Amino acid sequence: MTETLYRLIFNRLHGMTHRELSERPQASARDELRRAAAKVFDDARAEVFLKSAHPALGGQSPLAYCADPVSLRACLGLLPARRRA
Repeated sequence: MTETLYRLIFNRLHGMTHRELSERPQASARDELRRAAAKVFDDARAEVFLKSAHPALGGQSPLAYCADPVSLRACLGLLPARRRA
């Protein structure tokens, strides 16, 4: 508890809020998902993949679902293995 408090104070002093810190891994996972989709699809199809609901993700889009390394792996598993022409 004390360590968490010190970390929050330290981060606030350096201009970063707790929310900004917690969003970093989520943003990183989403960036990695976007890069992976861009390798498999053209730009338009990548956006459709990223923003469309998927049954394997409980009806959420990959971008909405992707929040951490575990959910990133689930989303990456939905991508086809090779680039489509």
